[in-house]
Amino acid sequence: MGPDGCFVRSTLFRISRLVKGPLLRSFKYFSLAAGLALVLLLTTAQTWATDDPHLSQIIQQLADAAQRGDAKAMAGFYHADGSPDDQLALANARRIISAQALETALTQHVSKEDGVVEQFGLIQHDLDLPTISQVHDNSDTAVVTGSGPDAPSAWFKKIDGVWKMDITPEKPVTVSQRTQDLEEDDAAVERITDDVNAGKLKTLPQVRDALGNAMLNADSDGAFAMNDMRIEGEPLPTSGRVRPDPHGMFPTAPTTPAGAMNRFVKAIQTGDEATLRDSLLIPEDHDGSCRAAAAHDYVVGLKLLSAAESRFPNRSDSNRVAFWLGALIRSFLDGYTDDEWRIEPGYPDLAMSSWETIPTTDTAANGQQVPVQEMRGVPIMHHCADGHWRIGPRFPQNARQLRERAKELAAKDAILEQAAADLRAGKYPSDAAVVGAVMPGLQQLGSLWGRGGYSNSE
Repeated sequence: MGPDGCFVRSTLFRISRLVKGPLLRSFKYFSLAAGLALVLLLTTAQTWATDDPHLSQIIQQLADAAQRGDAKAMAGFYHADGSPDDQLALANARRIISAQALETALTQHVSKEDGVVEQFGLIQHDLDLPTISQVHDNSDTAVVTGSGPDAPSAWFKKIDGVWKMDITPEKPVTVSQRTQDLEEDDAAVERITDDVNAGKLKTLPQVRDALGNAMLNADSDGAFAMNDMRIEGEPLPTSGRVRPDPHGMFPTAPTTPAGAMNRFVKAIQTGDEATLRDSLLIPEDHDGSCRAAAAHDYVVGLKLLSAAESRFPNRSDSNRVAFWLGALIRSFLDGYTDDEWRIEPGYPDLAMSSWETIPTTDTAANGQQVPVQEMRGVPIMHHCADGHWRIGPRFPQNARQLRERAKELAAKDAILEQAAADLRAGKYPSDAAVVGAVMPGLQQLGSLWGRGGYSNSE
């Protein structure tokens, strides 16, 4: 629930029953304004089955400059609204070049790259260096879409008659903030690349851990509170196991992962924000503001869920409202058992999902209850020095990101409090009406679902 880095994202993996329409891949941040602009463009645009020759030439020149490692030449193909100089364009170019250099170093000295650089949001090849499948053009704006159903779309603008890729940051991120993020990450990636080339990092898990502990800005879900970040070659949990009925035997002592989680759930239900703060491990939250904001966010999230359940008795409808508005869904509050976690081999203080399924029921379209198997997303847990397990990121986020998340949470909770009051007053006739009315305000906060790297066009 809530924005990334300060929370555990509560979600059913049986997602098709919750969401009407396709789920954004990896919960990436999606700007409502950008989405509406895309719809408008596609309904008024001219479409080519192949490509626009001029735009195709620009894209090829961008790719050639990247292959040469020529950041200055690449910068000439970028545009950002409100950018007083080319610093953001240069930083974006250097980000792509350094990410490619790390990929090359991994291939030469470690093993096949396995997508770990892209997994951290440092580069997205189809978006950063697009190849044309279709172009939708309305004379001064173009959307370039690659092949395949999940291909991202890159935005281009004509600036003084020349096509340039639009890298304008999504609000509320400013040009100066994005430039700083890119420059910091580029320096970290260059250090890690040097360590790979020097033989200091010999395995993909070592590189993965180095990237995670660098507190990169690129991946705004650096917490990986639900993403285990396992890579090829690491042992996976045995999938397909079904949890036996625990008959209410749920541990409550925080000395086991399940006990810590059940303590956490009870604190949500009773509004005990002090216990919620104590249950979260966010190392770089030095002043505690992010933990405090996250604790309050859970309590507000339950208020919204309860109001949605009162208004829409069908569990799928109320869960859908809560899910899309970044709040709790009901299964998050069910009891937990320790077999839902697995201590990671080689990481004795890290517990992640065992991928276990849980037998439950759901309401079919005809109103009947039908049995289903549900894999509940459990948060990552850390074994701390006091013997307690706590919820927290596999890898830390930097303090600057956490301060911004705390502000976003406060703004988000004000919106959700109003939404809960409106639901209790019977304002909305359907779950879709709630989501349609409330989500635009949440999306203005900037990272409700996480930007997932520097992409703002997907």
